[in-house]
Amino acid sequence: MYHDHEKRSFYIDEHLTVHPCCFYASAYIHAEKDEVGTFDTKYEKECIENPGWNNLALHTIEEMLENKIYKHHIFYDGWDDENPSELCLYQCGNKRNKPLIAKVKIK
Repeated sequence: MYHDHEKRSFYIDEHLTVHPCCFYASAYIHAEKDEVGTFDTKYEKECIENPGWNNLALHTIEEMLENKIYKHHIFYDGWDDENPSELCLYQCGNKRNKPLIAKVKIK
């Protein structure tokens, strides 16, 4: 799975929900079960305020790509922003090598 200027890959779950990648699909499942985990607050907000925006039964991929989340947040504009996706940072990092979560030593 990857995204570049020429091609983008997505993870489509059994409910026809189109996620940016498998990390988002996993985080989405945990969020639905009210489990704590690393998630993307902007993505989560869009899913709450605009249910079905990323569902293939309701929209085409082209329509989804026009949504602010896939057009700007989870793509180059968002990754180069000062406040990129928390989940993208946590799972894939960024060019600034800014860690999202501090490592904690458990006693």
